[in-house]
Amino acid sequence: MSRLGIGLVGCGGMAHSVHLPAIAALKDRLELVAVCDRDLARAEVAAGEYGGRAYSDLDKMLAEARGLDIVAVVVHAQHHHSVAIRAAEAGKHVIVEKPLALTVPCADAMLDACKRNNVKLEVAENYFRMPMDALINQAARSGVLGPTRTVHVLDPVNGCSLDIGVHRYSQLREAAGGWPTSITAYSSPPPIPECQRPEGAEAWLEEREFGDWRGREWSVAMVTFDNGVLGKCEHFPLGREAPVWCGNLRMIVGDAGAICDDLWPNVWPWLPRGRVTTKRWGGHTGHQEIPIRRTEETLFGKPFAVRIELGSTPPVVWENPVADVLRRSARGTVKETGHENKATWPDWFVAELTAYHTFANAVMEDAAQQYGGPKGRNDVELTIATYESARTGTAITLPLESITEHEEAIHEAFERRYGRPIL
Repeated sequence: MSRLGIGLVGCGGMAHSVHLPAIAALKDRLELVAVCDRDLARAEVAAGEYGGRAYSDLDKMLAEARGLDIVAVVVHAQHHHSVAIRAAEAGKHVIVEKPLALTVPCADAMLDACKRNNVKLEVAENYFRMPMDALINQAARSGVLGPTRTVHVLDPVNGCSLDIGVHRYSQLREAAGGWPTSITAYSSPPPIPECQRPEGAEAWLEEREFGDWRGREWSVAMVTFDNGVLGKCEHFPLGREAPVWCGNLRMIVGDAGAICDDLWPNVWPWLPRGRVTTKRWGGHTGHQEIPIRRTEETLFGKPFAVRIELGSTPPVVWENPVADVLRRSARGTVKETGHENKATWPDWFVAELTAYHTFANAVMEDAAQQYGGPKGRNDVELTIATYESARTGTAITLPLESITEHEEAIHEAFERRYGRPIL
């Protein structure tokens, strides 16, 4: 199999800004054979720019598209599970934009469908694939800090939500290097599903706002991991225009040192790239800062990291897994469109390109996915468990064993909105 056929479902802004440019750049591995959107005109625009046949009916695409091996799901989150399940039942491998699903039962249904049909399920989670995030996680697990004791993640921009919470809990878990066993959370005000918010009964009818989008709650959660690491995740909904950007948005502390960073502003072009510091303890007299060397190449007029090295002994090195793909890609491969184009945000685009590159390899070689459905499910579970712990005032043991009140509200709202059960 020289190339895999891929079909994309959902031709909105995210498709044009990230997914379609990434697929186009991977011409040696992926061929876009179909695009689908309930608005046929949008599908035709995507097909005209990137290729493939345009559809407005998912089942027709699954039945008719020739050479279709993978389906990329880029619809609104409340529809992730239904599209993914239908694709899996048609024998197609599936890669899904985050969050994997709006509720844990929906995520479980996706995992079950993919397992029953012997197809792979991947999540296009971008943060852990970003260059500095990848280096930080490697450093935390390399022993340069000694055994990791605690990880602290702070998002000063967004409240805890299924849209953003999955990112932060992914970062927390990947840095901790273990699997979460319990969570104790506090929220002010108490978390309320978007469909139940008092500002208007019709607010939840908006597709993008369905379920729980950005989140308005200030929250803090303590997470225990099976390897003994203690995690702390905080969300402060100050907004992207917040006048204060505090440092130490993430801190990983071990017996022998610590890593601190304020990297998250780097995904917004008008904010600074951010800074990472790695320090080894020096006893009572101070500490030693370990240098980080970043090697870049200019591609598409932007500086892409091709190698990042932490000057420890031994060194910790991240090598860009898609550097050759970027070098081979012609200027016209990453198309400029009328949409906000994250292909011009180097670290973000490296992450999304890596997601498709590694998933294509996993399908071709019948190997394990780089991230995988179970981690995507856990990202959703941690966010839902935050709501449940804050609502009940109790610690929540993981994994969740039954549907939560928050999830029930989302399921009920889905049935009211679409006239059918969510599952």
